[in-house]
Amino acid sequence: MKTGTRKRILSIGISMAMVISSLPGGKAKEVNAATQNNYVKALQEALYFYDANMCGDNVDYYSALSWRDNCHTDDEFYYFDGVIRKVVKSGFHDAGDHVKFGLPQAYTATILGLSYMENADVYKKYGLTKHMKNISSCFYKYFSDCTGILGNTVHGFCYQIGEPNLDHAYWGKPENQSSRKEQYYVTSEENPATDIVSETSAALALQYLNNPGDPYSLFLAERLFDYAKTNDKKIATDGPGEFYKSSSWEDDYCLAAALLCIAVGNTSDRDIYASEFKKYYSNCNQYSWLSWDNVSSLALKYGEKAGLIDLSSDPVVNCLNNMKKECAVNDGYYCLSDWGSARYNCNMDALAFLSNDEDNAKWAFGQLDYILGDDNRSFVCGHTKYELHPHHRAASGYDNVESHGKEKQEHILVGALVGGPDRSGNFVNDANLHKYTEVALDYNAGYIFALSGAIEKLMKDNKLSAQGTIDDSILVSEYRRNLIISYKSESEIGRLSNYHENETEEPSSEEPSSEEPSEEPSSEEPSEEPSSEEQSSE
Repeated sequence: MKTGTRKRILSIGISMAMVISSLPGGKAKEVNAATQNNYVKALQEALYFYDANMCGDNVDYYSALSWRDNCHTDDEFYYFDGVIRKVVKSGFHDAGDHVKFGLPQAYTATILGLSYMENADVYKKYGLTKHMKNISSCFYKYFSDCTGILGNTVHGFCYQIGEPNLDHAYWGKPENQSSRKEQYYVTSEENPATDIVSETSAALALQYLNNPGDPYSLFLAERLFDYAKTNDKKIATDGPGEFYKSSSWEDDYCLAAALLCIAVGNTSDRDIYASEFKKYYSNCNQYSWLSWDNVSSLALKYGEKAGLIDLSSDPVVNCLNNMKKECAVNDGYYCLSDWGSARYNCNMDALAFLSNDEDNAKWAFGQLDYILGDDNRSFVCGHTKYELHPHHRAASGYDNVESHGKEKQEHILVGALVGGPDRSGNFVNDANLHKYTEVALDYNAGYIFALSGAIEKLMKDNKLSAQGTIDDSILVSEYRRNLIISYKSESEIGRLSNYHENETEEPSSEEPSSEEPSEEPSSEEPSEEPSSEEQSSE
């Protein structure tokens, strides 16, 4: 969880040269037209992480990975004073465990939805739309399954399935895990979980904006917002525990209100959402780190886009600059936290591209290049020859992480972003040390948002010579043929069009160094603990 293939692919037209410039606190890598990584390939890979973490009775249909199958098919909850039972055969495991936590699940769907809304041309050009929409439809089904609704009224929302401590005591395949029928958490008058319900409403509003032919997603988004509006407003107090305890609900509530204003257009409902946004937006701190715990900068950005406020400065830039200011910098890599630093780094990269600022974009390209392996070590599973050992039960193939954490795993967790270095620049490639090797839904969401922003920037600048998808059946060594062929057929459009656009250029191959870096951890601790998120986790 948070708090925290191996086949080489030859990519058309990649040059591994780098331009180095100095910034205060360390070296910052930058790219120009001649020094691009293949961000399209990285985006194509990154989507497969969600195939690995699917849950329910349709995994064998929606997941492209043959080593994943149906699991937890008896997940359930009761609502309407415990009278009505509803089965939840859907959703995604949070990380390397199998809990379905509400806030990071909704946050992930929101960030992926924003990635598509802001950069739809990227997905369409390179034939990645079908895969992305397969993933978003699985989130959509889960949110629908978790909503206890009668007529037009929500009577309860299941915001978590799985008891963390019980779940973490098990290391093995999710398909073999015992039943957890009693391990569910539902909202109530005393525990309305305004944060999670609101973030889910935001995700569903984006589902509608990205799929306007599906009015039920908007209906659910509005009904959940009504539920959050009508009940007392409090963060979830039971279930997330020390793992995902939110610090506020106003940011999620205002983001949902802003996106609903955009979704409903000039209708009478807009006045309701606008009024609710204006009541609470002053409690959104635009300088708070963008993460599952705080989306204030996005709430303010889309509130302004919806015409609800007029800000004197860009909240996205303010958030980015504050996050950068608090980073340690080692070899040009900006590290905000000892735990899951790559996740925060990618969130900053996404903000940088969203800001539409040339200097911010140049900085973000350099950060992505570091993560992708320009320093001889990639922090993305399967992206280079560097073998990572992610903290992931389903992929590991063993039953004891403590004794096998440094061993080669049974399956390659293609496209998964691991936690990354600590603030001292150390990285220990051991699945048992999950502050370095954790993978999670929210990690890959920010990574995908950043990659799509990077490609969108290159499209605008007409610098696409190194970009292109690859054959999915080469990318993923263990796959379900029908889905892979489907994705391959769509992505081939982008691959061939890219080839024709650049057919006069001489292709080159990507050959990163296989050199193994030092993995000696440091005992040095940073001077301050930035958030409650850095708790012990699985």
